[in-house]
Amino acid sequence: MVRQFLSLIIIAIVSAPVAALQDRSHDQIAKLEQQVKTLTTEVELLRAQNTALESQLAGIRGILKVGVEQDGTLAAPRPSESDFCFEQLAEIRETRNRLSSFGYKDSHPDMTNIISREKTVAEECDALVAAGT
Repeated sequence: MVRQFLSLIIIAIVSAPVAALQDRSHDQIAKLEQQVKTLTTEVELLRAQNTALESQLAGIRGILKVGVEQDGTLAAPRPSESDFCFEQLAEIRETRNRLSSFGYKDSHPDMTNIISREKTVAEECDALVAAGT
């Protein structure tokens, strides 16, 4: 009889922590399920915001005429024809200044060619600016 009583006490002692552990596990599972629901809702909201931002970015890209790199940064604006024209004009003027610094006079054949080219490119640049390109 004492053995039975002791075995019942041992079973009660052992099963009490197990029941408490099961209760805590159920509580933790319920909390985790609630967190999953909350996170699912947040993910849906973030997806909607992402769609809206992608739409805005597409509009901005169209206005700025820029691309987006793979890492998400904006690419440099694509140069326009007038940008290229003005770069060319700057190079011509730099060449003319360099020739002048070497002592070339405006009457020298190389200088007359570069002056003529400078005038032509300047007119082309003005026409491109007027056309808006």
